[in-house]
Amino acid sequence: MTLRYGAVALVELDGESHELPGRIRRWPVHWSDLLVEPTVAAPEEPSTPYGTGVPVWHPERQRHAARLSDAQALCGEPIRLLTIGDWLIPFVPTLSDTCTDCVSRVQ
Repeated sequence: MTLRYGAVALVELDGESHELPGRIRRWPVHWSDLLVEPTVAAPEEPSTPYGTGVPVWHPERQRHAARLSDAQALCGEPIRLLTIGDWLIPFVPTLSDTCTDCVSRVQ
């Protein structure tokens, strides 16, 4: 479902309430924070050890990779980690607005 004139998606998570971040099923998420592509059911892979963060001073500029519970990106930029409740949004190096220095350090 879209909100705010199409700028935000209302995302509904599957699973039992005790498995959900903060026990909350629906979350508003900005479209630029989503990577939407068709998926096929596959075996669960281990999650990435890196979370996504945005710069403290200019959060609209780039997404950075950071180790869990770290306030500094892999490239050294001071960041604020993006979370939904107690769930940390994983870093996706293929998005267009990711820091190229962080991507090179992840791979």
